[in-house]
Amino acid sequence: MSAAAGADHARQLPEGADAASPLLEIRGLRVSFTLSDGRRLTAVDGINLSVAPGEAVGLAGESGSGKSTAVGAIMGLLAPNGRIDAGSIRYRGLDLAAKGAPLRRTRWREIAVVFQGSLVALNPVIKVRDQVAEAIELRLGEPAEVAQEKAKLLLHDVGIPEKRINAYPHQLSGGQRQRAMLAVALSCSPAVLIGDEPTTALDVIVQAQILELLDRMRQEYGLGLILITHDLAVIADMCDRVAIMYAGRIVESGSVKEIFSAPRHPYTQALLGAAPDARAGRRTIKVLEGHPPDLSALPPGCHFAPRCPLADARCREEDPPTIEYADQVTLACHRYSLGDGKLPTPIDAPYPTLELGKR
Repeated sequence: MSAAAGADHARQLPEGADAASPLLEIRGLRVSFTLSDGRRLTAVDGINLSVAPGEAVGLAGESGSGKSTAVGAIMGLLAPNGRIDAGSIRYRGLDLAAKGAPLRRTRWREIAVVFQGSLVALNPVIKVRDQVAEAIELRLGEPAEVAQEKAKLLLHDVGIPEKRINAYPHQLSGGQRQRAMLAVALSCSPAVLIGDEPTTALDVIVQAQILELLDRMRQEYGLGLILITHDLAVIADMCDRVAIMYAGRIVESGSVKEIFSAPRHPYTQALLGAAPDARAGRRTIKVLEGHPPDLSALPPGCHFAPRCPLADARCREEDPPTIEYADQVTLACHRYSLGDGKLPTPIDAPYPTLELGKR
């Protein structure tokens, strides 16, 4: 880590923040959007999520499950027709969902996002070093000369050669552009870094390099990392905990070791069963049939019931409660809703599952 970055990272907490509170804690978050016909679509439905300093948490699920909408709510980037209906988003005890300029400044200084699509995210007519320097000037109030030097150090930290730091975005490769986006994200020395599908559209080798870089930055900067992806193998390799989302809800969460070695929710079992595993030889892969539901016309009961091979009448009529068991495992499935606090034994998986775990 550069000396400049280390100095910035040691700054004081925002006014009103509590060092003893969780780094980032989301409780009961519900987000909805108003459609053109006046109906409301609930995209995130009462999720709980947290991350501690130096911890990596994976958020996984199919496209449309609400992962990126949750990021938009955390960062205050919801579309004009979107709103937070319930819940809290707290950074060190400060409720970021409340309105006010000081909280907006806190959000954008303490939390940073690396989005997919770096060519779109970077300004095409400004050199990458200048873009990083501008972020440092705006967020940290540094003079232009100091910001330029810190930008140079940051770009070096993320692996962009010095001869390329004054290039325009279109002159960089996809991997270099994503590294530049990471430098912009790190420019304010955030405490939390969110990677929203950060390796989309990159080739396999570059994907591995970017993910390795994210993990190194997490360790060197002591960041809390939230990694949003549909690639469970990435979560298995990089993350400490995982939350599985389906149709706006977290259906299962816990440590990567616990969830991936003994998945209990049928949806988690299906995702793991559909993931390729080069180490498993000729393992049969079974595709999860059907499609995620239309969020504007959700089925009654468990939203996964229409695709679940274990669903019964109760599943199709009643919402399953989310129960927290031992070892901080949460589960929303009628098959396990005993509520005695003991971690239940997994029901035999209807799909072949991977043997994954953090290396």
